[in-house]
Amino acid sequence: MARRSARTALRIGACFVVSVLCTAGFPRAAYSIELSARDQATAVRIAAVPGLTPELDPLYQEVLDLLLDGEKEEASLAAEALLTGFRQEYGSDSTLLATPSLYLGLLQLDIGETYSALSHLDRAAKLIERQYGRFDQRLIPPLRGLAIAHIETGRSSSATAALRRAQHLTHRHMGVYNTDQLPILDMLLTVGGPSSRGEMVDTLSSFNLKVHEEAFGKDDPRIVPALMRMAEHLANKGARKRPRSYFVLLGGSADFVAQSHAFRESLRHSERALEILEQHYGKDDPRIIEVLRMIAETKLKRGLGKGDAVAAIQRAHDIVAANAGSDVSDVAYAKVELADLYTLWDDHRAAKAYRDAWEAIPESEQYDTLRYELFGEPKQLSTDRFELALRERPWRKGRINYLELGYVVRADGRARRFTTIDGNVPSQIKERLRGRLGQARFRPRVVDGEVVETADLTIRREFNLY
Repeated sequence: MARRSARTALRIGACFVVSVLCTAGFPRAAYSIELSARDQATAVRIAAVPGLTPELDPLYQEVLDLLLDGEKEEASLAAEALLTGFRQEYGSDSTLLATPSLYLGLLQLDIGETYSALSHLDRAAKLIERQYGRFDQRLIPPLRGLAIAHIETGRSSSATAALRRAQHLTHRHMGVYNTDQLPILDMLLTVGGPSSRGEMVDTLSSFNLKVHEEAFGKDDPRIVPALMRMAEHLANKGARKRPRSYFVLLGGSADFVAQSHAFRESLRHSERALEILEQHYGKDDPRIIEVLRMIAETKLKRGLGKGDAVAAIQRAHDIVAANAGSDVSDVAYAKVELADLYTLWDDHRAAKAYRDAWEAIPESEQYDTLRYELFGEPKQLSTDRFELALRERPWRKGRINYLELGYVVRADGRARRFTTIDGNVPSQIKERLRGRLGQARFRPRVVDGEVVETADLTIRREFNLY
């Protein structure tokens, strides 16, 4: 499943970062903009802004009007003018500057002025803390804004610290299982990616599910995203704990036991999500497709249960094909997904499945782009990014250490016939990259419904030093 970016995870479907942050745990009297994306409408509520005078009110109204018109850059400039007006009225050290500093920081964050946003959000947090104390819930929005800025500038540890503090404040003011912390948990689970901080992600994923269950009940469809996130994490965890050899596997190594447990638990959560959706929406509802894909993906990572994985993807395809809202691309992608699964399993049925997908697309120029997207060139199906590292040596410093290989992708989706085009790395590194590439699987190119070999492909990798 594609991982969401940090920014996407934070917005939670709202129009602007402003709306996400200002509505989470900030006292009603302390903020003045509340934006909602529901039904594509923007609702604005004007509350009391501390320190807003009749002279400053026109500047504030300009910020609101520009936001309503979607003019975020201009709204940012207006917010800067508002902050300047507050400084002139109250002095640069007044705690009344907290709200306009917060607005400016959030708007700058939304238009990509990240470093300026960091400065204003940090200033807002310090002013709020000075006036109300370090445990005041008014700190939650600037802390979340700071977390986004830290993520976007590569400071994951600072982002985590800000998010942890914001989460603690929600616990302090709203209870341990409050739903206001859900976007914070989502951000915490996003920071650093799926392969790091194993124990921390275990704890966060479990707690995220517990919060959903406490808030909505254990059989409510609203807990399905948390179940799916838990299932995805456990499947990735199982894939990382592969035994180092077949003999270790037979001996019942700790890695093998942990791997088996992770995969079992992943499937348990996925099957629970599937059961909940089936009970509420029926066995043919399109909402169960993502769960079926997760089950198939977990089976694939585990290396067992090929028949179950194929059955899950076939069922997803049948739901798409039978759905009145599905178009040509939906059906074609569903068929290709089944064919890809066969390729990953080295199953000879892949060729026929790709032919079926080809034939599902009508012979018309309007579908040429779709046909090319699916079949125009080989596409890697395995997740290996072929990233390798070299030991640091004096002669490797100050230069680009790289390797460029040529290869072909056969009709069965395997990469073969490797040639060295250029590079300056040792021969054993070349062999390692060739080995990794040889283990990968690709969706082959398809011409007139038949899978074909593709030659003259190249891959170039630059190597970091360690």
